[in-house]
Formats: sequence, C-alpha cells, structure tokens
Amino acid sequence: MNTTEEWTKLEQKFLKLADENIRQPKLAEHYLKMAARASQERIRGLQTAERKNTNRDRRLISIRKWANIN
Repeated sequence: MNTTEEWTKLEQKFLKLADENIRQPKLAEHYLKMAARASQERIRGLQTAERKNTNRDRRLISIRKWANIN
C-alpha cells in the first residue's frame, strides 16, 4: 500500500469519527481538522510524485538525446 492510500484511509477514518461525534462540536471539529490535514498530506504526496516523474522523464529525454536514441 502506498502513502496516498494510507492518507486516504486516515482521512476517511477521521471523517467517520467526526460524523459519529456530531453531537460534540469540539470533538467533531477536531476530527474534521485532522481529516483536512490528512487530505493536504495526500495531495502533497501526489504533487511530489508528479514532480519526481517529471524529473525522471527529463533525465530520460536528456540521456536519449546524448545517446542519439529516439
């Protein structure tokens, strides 16, 4: 399981806990904040992976140009 899936599961877990504790506003708010944080981390991880793929593609292109491979 990759980290994106782990963050998604955590986000879902916190949203479920917030829903279960809807009658306790402070606790529900805390769980919603934790879900938002998990969501941000998941997005940050996806952006990092995208940058890494882009950098890898650039390296492959430069190596192919250097080796005259199309």
